[in-house]
Amino acid sequence: MLGPVDVADGDAVRPVSGLRRKAVLAVLGLSAGRVVSVEHLIDVVWSGRPPATAANTLQSHVSHLRGVLGRRDAIVARPPGYLLDTADTDVQLAERLIRDARGAGGGPKRAAEALRAALALWRGQPLADVVELPWLERQAERLSMLRAEAAHALVEARLALGEHADLVAELEEQVRREPFDEQAHAQHMLALYRSGRQADALEVYRRLRQRLDEELGIEPGPAVRDLHARILRQEPALAPPPAAVEVRAPVPRELPPAVHAFTGRSAELAALGDVLTPRDAPATLPVAVLCGTGGVGKTTLALRWAHQAAALFPDGQLHVDLRGAHPDEPLAPEAALGAMLGSLGVGPADLPADLPGRTTRWRSLTAGRRILVVLDNALSAAQVRPLLPGAATCAVLVTSRDALAGLVARDGAQRVRLGVLPPDDAVTLLRRLAGERAGAEPDAAAALAEQCARLPLAIRIAAELAAGRPGTSLAELSAELAGERGRLDLLDTGEDDSALRAVFSWSQRHLPAAAARLFCLLGLHPGREIGAGAAEALAGAGGAVRLMETLERAHLVDRVAAGRWTMHDLLRDYARERAAACLDPAARDAALAAVYTHYLTRTVAASKAVFDPGPTDPAAAAPARAWLDEERPNLVAAVLAATGATVGPAVALGRAAQRFLRVGYHVADSLAVNRHLLDLATARDDLAAQATALFELGTARGRDERYQESITDLQRAMRLYERLGDPVGAAKALGCIGSNEFQLGRYDAALSHKREALRAFRAAGHRLGEARELSNIGRIHWLRGRPRLALRCYELAGGIYADLGDRVGQGRNLLDLAEVHQRHRRHEQARDCHERARRILHDVGDVTAEAVAIAGLGRTDAECGLDRAAVAQLRRALRMFEGVADRLGEAEARIALGDAHLLAGRAADALHEHRRALAIAAEIGERRLEAEALNGVGRALRGDRPAEAAAAHRRALLVARELGEPDRAAQALDGLGAAHAALGDAVSAARCRREALDGFRALGLPAVEQRPAPAFAGAARAS
Repeated sequence: MLGPVDVADGDAVRPVSGLRRKAVLAVLGLSAGRVVSVEHLIDVVWSGRPPATAANTLQSHVSHLRGVLGRRDAIVARPPGYLLDTADTDVQLAERLIRDARGAGGGPKRAAEALRAALALWRGQPLADVVELPWLERQAERLSMLRAEAAHALVEARLALGEHADLVAELEEQVRREPFDEQAHAQHMLALYRSGRQADALEVYRRLRQRLDEELGIEPGPAVRDLHARILRQEPALAPPPAAVEVRAPVPRELPPAVHAFTGRSAELAALGDVLTPRDAPATLPVAVLCGTGGVGKTTLALRWAHQAAALFPDGQLHVDLRGAHPDEPLAPEAALGAMLGSLGVGPADLPADLPGRTTRWRSLTAGRRILVVLDNALSAAQVRPLLPGAATCAVLVTSRDALAGLVARDGAQRVRLGVLPPDDAVTLLRRLAGERAGAEPDAAAALAEQCARLPLAIRIAAELAAGRPGTSLAELSAELAGERGRLDLLDTGEDDSALRAVFSWSQRHLPAAAARLFCLLGLHPGREIGAGAAEALAGAGGAVRLMETLERAHLVDRVAAGRWTMHDLLRDYARERAAACLDPAARDAALAAVYTHYLTRTVAASKAVFDPGPTDPAAAAPARAWLDEERPNLVAAVLAATGATVGPAVALGRAAQRFLRVGYHVADSLAVNRHLLDLATARDDLAAQATALFELGTARGRDERYQESITDLQRAMRLYERLGDPVGAAKALGCIGSNEFQLGRYDAALSHKREALRAFRAAGHRLGEARELSNIGRIHWLRGRPRLALRCYELAGGIYADLGDRVGQGRNLLDLAEVHQRHRRHEQARDCHERARRILHDVGDVTAEAVAIAGLGRTDAECGLDRAAVAQLRRALRMFEGVADRLGEAEARIALGDAHLLAGRAADALHEHRRALAIAAEIGERRLEAEALNGVGRALRGDRPAEAAAAHRRALLVARELGEPDRAAQALDGLGAAHAALGDAVSAARCRREALDGFRALGLPAVEQRPAPAFAGAARAS
């Protein structure tokens, strides 16, 4: 409409014939997405003088326009009129771009990009061929004014970017065309002035004023007059702006808040500035290593400098705690890179799996960008080195207790050492924290600062303790601390960090006995955070929440959420030392045993509530799942930290958490836990435990799409189960081997393994295993073109799941039944099964299966003509698959989304999704998915490029026949027939369609013209 009224389909334009038809389309287009009444349409199209047949003629025009638009539902009849339901019109797109420019968070560069894109949409006079109709003429005037506003705004953005010299000639032509456009004249004046042509700028004003006076008898407006005066005064604000810094999205701003009452460190701040922001552009990456003892304020100083320098890094500031000082495992470089790549917009599905791949991607994304990277608490040079960007435009600030000599020698890092505060600064910090008392007792304040070894962390804790004892003088507090240091001589290594022990000990001494004991016990807790329940278990008595709040007030723990706390690494170290020194081994063992018992008991109960709820208490599932989600890091840490007497409980805990880790798609945790359990079992020569760990490890590898590795683990597990005389365990392993064979496309082997496992389960009376294998066998029958056998298997499995109350099985079986209904176009039954499955699978936290259900709802909506709802559901499913890096699920969702676009008439969007799915299928070696995606590509190409469509369907047919999948082969023949028909080859078209129809009939599926979109195969991973 920003030109003649036409329909554009990609690069092709479909002309609309006739003034009235064009007018109808224009009115609907200007109100796209909203209903336009029949009365208004008639009034506009016939300019208030409609013929008696206007209503019937309008219907005829709408019918014709539907044909031009390519689908009947492009114009929807909805009382009291019609609604245009299509992709954005050029007017909508232009208006959105202009709105984005006005509120552009990316500054003038982003605004200029949006405005250029908007102006490129104009193809001449808006509504050029319908302006003889008064209402549309007014709309054309509005759109012309909108273009003028966008053009002026673009000039403003370019002026802000410093493009004044380039604009002079353009604006000279503009004022020549529009001699009374005062805004253009003002912009021309400013461009000339900024180009050093002040006299020319004043001459532009003189000519404008003369023309307005002679022809209109008026003076220029206040804005132009004001600019003229400012040019005469040569105001500095009119000077050209500095060169714009390009801003890219996303721009992470991840620096934690700066610490309150920062004091001193001016020399160190300057040194960091010299290293990281030198006067001349560096030839290599600037890296500063800020090193010093624990508690000396490395992180505080790093954040202070980073916040001050943030404006110099417009492409973002990243912060990662590498946990080098933590008693548990430091953060692996792979995990750190995963977090930073995520901050730069790399989704889980696109994240390289190995360290070299992540490092390469990281350096590619940071090339040429101005990003500050703060790597806090580094352990070693080896941990830091993969995290260094390759571009000298970035800067890296590393903090570490270690000097990181390797990073200095090999990577050119420059070291900035951080010592204790100078005496004056230490006292100043104490005075700022403690207030008037420090000013009233200057000598005591100085002594107290010295007792804290002038370490900022120790001074902060001492100040907090002083604040908590307002009736005690600083002199008395200093004396107490000095005495405490004397009693801790055995802990004094002669290093600065010994002062921290003194301060921490002093802090602990002033706690109630129960709180002090709990503080020690917290050092034994395996996880970084602790909840109220685990704290109660450690304390061995009630009131732990109150005690934790006491510790919180003393700044010995930090609250992270309601009823959850964490502890500074140094405090954790100290608490662990105090537990060893102050608590007898029996007390420590009893506390640890209580914590493991707490986690084990709660995990068993929560798993039962989530996965096997009783009929009277289904509401227990949601809070139980929330507890498992919240405590998952602690459960994993508890298993991995187990030694001595805790090994037995840890093994039990690991087994209790298996189903949650498996169903929740926590693959990394499952792999870590089961590798550790396998090591423990091997060390104890416990064959049963080894078999269990190998089985779970193989299952996790299968979830990670490492199917051949999974088969190897499962075969080892199966041999151990057979050796132990455990037929159920052997059957489970055998069934899972079959599942991996299925994913590898080896259907005959998969079916053989599944049938053998089914027989073993039945012989052992193991009904749950029987149900699972029936479902899996049904899946294979379905794909091999035996729907009746498949349906029978699903029905039998569903009955067993219902008898056993197995919610995961019920949910996944409903997905299988939904697919049967879907393929037979029984939409209501399909929708019901998908929705019931979604609710169950959401409750149990089965992310991938829930996404399958949501995608199934989207497919049903698409087949029922509910385009927007379908796309929304499928995009939601796609996000869920991407969130757990499920490439198979992502590809299947894209195929379903492509089919939804195609059913809505959006062939280009459909082709895009199917091609992305095809790329994923090739990447992960999924040939079944390859055939599905090739058929999708063929369907999307069929309308405009039938020869390419035929080639895609031929490839799909070849793959489907190689896999022995008659359903997909029939789909390929159906598509090939349609492509031949479009190419004018009626004989080949008839032959292919006849073969397709025979295939569908043999499968008991609807005829070609009744076929739904291809089914979603995600439920295949039910085992």
